[in-house]
Amino acid sequence: MQEQRARQEPARPVRTLPSGGAHLADAASEAFAGSAPLVRRLREQLASAAALRCPVLITGEPGSGRTRAARWLHAQAAPRAQFLALRGLPPRGNVGEATLFLPDLDEAPLAVQGEWRAWLASAPASVRAIVSARAAWPNDSSFELFAELRRFVVQVPALRERRDDFAAIAADIAREIACELAAAPLAFGAGALAALERAPWIASAAALRRVLEQLAAGARCGEPVSAAEASSAAEAQRPNVATLREQALVREREELLAALAAAGGNMARTARRLGRSRAAVYRLLAKHGIALGARR
Repeated sequence: MQEQRARQEPARPVRTLPSGGAHLADAASEAFAGSAPLVRRLREQLASAAALRCPVLITGEPGSGRTRAARWLHAQAAPRAQFLALRGLPPRGNVGEATLFLPDLDEAPLAVQGEWRAWLASAPASVRAIVSARAAWPNDSSFELFAELRRFVVQVPALRERRDDFAAIAADIAREIACELAAAPLAFGAGALAALERAPWIASAAALRRVLEQLAAGARCGEPVSAAEASSAAEAQRPNVATLREQALVREREELLAALAAAGGNMARTARRLGRSRAAVYRLLAKHGIALGARR
């Protein structure tokens, strides 16, 4: 049943993404700023992966920079090819010369993962696959698929593991934003970076980028960002209780839907996957307004 639904699911359109800025397309550039041992190891792994044609699995927390790593690999290995990001089922027909990026494949239903395993096994030589996932052995994911993807794994460390490189990371992201806006990079006044670094809710490179984008939007020409401005921008990005509750509800609903899909709609298997009783699963369905329809 699960496999039949996967085949019936319409394929989502392929998106062509920008290369990520001139500095990412520069063959001499580095994918990640900093000098911490974890970052040096990451750059070594990326350099090795760029020379390979086999699929590459990029692991790490959301917001750590997995997409950035994929775009850098593409810029090094096949800058003239398309960079395509695709969720859902594999593409139908010929995609030509391309780097195919499969973000968060570990969160796809098992039937969809199985379709990707079959597609990758016979993928044309003109296509290079890069996959992102939270871990190299995701829970409830296709063992066969990730066993094959583990041939080459690149681990992207979280921002909290790179705090010694905070200033270098901020400067690098500021340059990227400036490139996209065709503007001068942000300059940081005394205490500005320290104010950002003290904000514990800036826990990922993606969160730091949002703060820097806000500062860039309000920057005055030629004037450095003050510590007060940095603190204000960081505070504006601070998650409040309502936001956290909403995010938790979204995650809970997504986990429930993923468990239902992976279990083929079977309530007993869904309950086992979630580690809850069947009664608790029925309460979750009612809480999130999910109708079972023909599922039992």
